[in-house]
Parts: sequence; structure tokens; C-alpha cells
Amino acid sequence: MITETFLAKVKAVANDTPFLLTHTPKHFTAFEIHQSTARGITPEEFVRRNCIVQSLASKVAMRPGDTAYPESKAGYQKYGACLVIGVCRSYKDFSYDDAWPDNDCPMIITFAPLNDRNSHIHCTYHYLVHKNPHLVTC
Repeated sequence: MITETFLAKVKAVANDTPFLLTHTPKHFTAFEIHQSTARGITPEEFVRRNCIVQSLASKVAMRPGDTAYPESKAGYQKYGACLVIGVCRSYKDFSYDDAWPDNDCPMIITFAPLNDRNSHIHCTYHYLVHKNPHLVTC
């Protein structure tokens, strides 16, 4: 058996030399691509918005069926005690035609005032609180 050895044309990389990436690879799931196409945005934007919604939803301690109160006095005078209808936990819970706010603080909580249960109102994550801050006790 005859073996021949040839020198490589490519220079060998030493083990202690760090490998530098010229770009970061982006891989998206079929779900992310479908959702971004349906909304008319890029997959990167869908992932970014989904991360924002998930981080805001993690700050909400309320669940559907909880009684909550608007934190502002004007909101309390307008709505009174409220029943939490739902909390959006990811961006897929939004409808396809919802406009994304410029300040990146979407309305993720849906509630109904106890005095008018047929009207559903959307609000941001910090609009409602569990304890009534407007209750005056002597």
C-alpha cells in the first residue's frame, strides 16, 4: 500500500485562537414565521414583541376571575371595582390587526367593571391593583 501526504493549502488554526463569528445566525420556528407573516412584520420583530409581552405578563399577579381596582383615582371613579377577564401571556394572544404601541407597553389585561359586565376594557399591566387604594377607613 502506498500513501502520499500533501501539505494543506489552508493555514491551520491554533487551539488557543478564539473563533470569531462575522454574523449571528438567526433561526426561527415555523410558528414564528407564520405569526410574523400573518401580522405583516419580520420574524425578528415578532420575537422582540413576544419577549416584551412575556416579560410584562410575568409582572402581573392577577388571574382571570380576580377582583381588581384601578390604581388612579379617576379610573376608580369611572370603573369602580373590576373583574379581570384575561391576561395576554404571549404576543400570539393578540389579534392580527392590533396596532403595536410606539412606547412598547401593550395593553395585556382585559377587565370588565362590576357595574357593567358587558363592556370589556383593555389596559396596561400596571393599571389595576389587587387591593383598593381608594378605600378610606377610620
